[in-house]
Formats: sequence, structure tokens, C-alpha cells
Amino acid sequence: MAAINPLLTKINIAADIQTLDTSGDADKVKKYKLNAAKLAERMSKKVRVKAKESGDDKITVVVNKPLTYYSTATKNLMYIRITQLVNVLRANVDGLFKDLILLTDIDSLAAAGKLYDDNKNLVSSNRKHKKVNGTDALEKLKPQAVKLLNDIRTICEGNLEPDSSVLNGLLLASEIPEFGIRHTNADVLVVKEGNVSLGKKVVATDLTSTSKKNKPYKSNADSVVAITEHMPGKALIRFEAEGCEAQEVEITFEKGKTVEVTVVLKGV
Repeated sequence: MAAINPLLTKINIAADIQTLDTSGDADKVKKYKLNAAKLAERMSKKVRVKAKESGDDKITVVVNKPLTYYSTATKNLMYIRITQLVNVLRANVDGLFKDLILLTDIDSLAAAGKLYDDNKNLVSSNRKHKKVNGTDALEKLKPQAVKLLNDIRTICEGNLEPDSSVLNGLLLASEIPEFGIRHTNADVLVVKEGNVSLGKKVVATDLTSTSKKNKPYKSNADSVVAITEHMPGKALIRFEAEGCEAQEVEITFEKGKTVEVTVVLKGV
């Protein structure tokens, strides 16, 4: 337990990071940028006529930019352009632009620009965070977990009965990291000739020599046999049902996938 608990904690942290929802990152950043651009355009229009009347070309040029000047700017250039406008507005808030704009309005524009700048790399940074602290971390922890499981399995093989449920669980657990069998499944629809549903009457047996499952698989009410947590590769499965001829079918299990297969049994 002293070896298991710290490792399990690290694995859970890395796995939890993979569940972070970053699907809305791009839309969030886009929203921040557009909001700052709209504020910049609105503030500019408030003082644009006054700047033109003043004859100061430097000020006029800064406040005469369209929405696209900001909204289509690159990540780094966007904040530079917002800051340039903010500086001109601050410098003239008590002079040329007095009674046209408020200092609080300028502060809001500056804050909007800063919000975008702080989040402009959100998409790439979150993707990197999930990879380094999640995917990469799990890959590094995997050899430790496999070694620990194998050691525990070796000890249990020497102390537990061959058909022990605990030992069978350990055997399965030690194979999952290597073969990915927990998510390697097959849903087999078994019907009688004429597309007649067999409901819960179907029994399937894994004839593969490497199979560790003793109990047969049974169909559900929809006549589907769910073969779960199987080793990847080809396996020979025998399907039987009352009133039908038994049939052996080779199914190819694909790692990390649930394959769908249909088997038609002949009537007797």
C-alpha cells in the first residue's frame, strides 16, 4: 500500500487534468478581443471630430482607426494598439477631450485590452498543460504502474488459488496498460435466419486459447452479445441458441474500440 497510494495519487491527478474542458477556449479569446476592439472604436468616435478640429495629426491618426484595425491585429500587436490609444486618451482627458470622455471609460478600455492580452495564449497554454501534466505524465507513470502490478501479481500467483477472483482481477489489471483491453470490446447482434430476434437466448463462448474468461457471454433483450474487455486481435467465438445450429465466428478485436458484428444462425 505504501507503494500503491502515492502512485495512484499521481495517476489520478494526471487523469483528472485530461477531463478539463478547454473546448471553449478559442471562443473565449475571440470574445475578449472583439470586446476590446469595439470599445476602442467607440472611444475613438467620441473624440474623433474634436481631434480633427484640433489640427493635431498625431492624435487624429491614432483615434481615426476602424474596428478591423484592432480585431484583425495579431496577438501581440493587438495590445500594443489598444495601449497606444489608451495613452493618447489619458494624455488629453483633461484637455482636448475634456467633457467628451471619462477617465473610468479609459480604464475600462485598458482593462479590456489587458484581459485579452492575459488570455491570448489560452488555447495553446491549456493544450500544453493537458499534454505535459496529463498525457505525458500518464505515459511516464505507466511503466511504474505496470511494474508494481506485475510484482503484486507474482506474489499472488504464489499464494492464491489459480481460479481466485482476486488473482484473475490482477491478471486483467496487469494486461490493461499494455494491451488496452478495458476499452477493446465487441457488440455482436445474433439473429436467426429471416432477421428473427433471439432476445436473451444466445450464449457465446470464447474458444481462444489465451482467453481467461470461464463463464459464457449471454445476449440481452435486444439479442446483442456484449464481449467486453477483450484482448486485441482475432478470436474464435462460438454462438449457440435454442432452435438454431451453433456457429463459430472469428472476430477481430481492435484496441480501444467497440466493433459491431452481426451473426446469423441457421434454424434447425
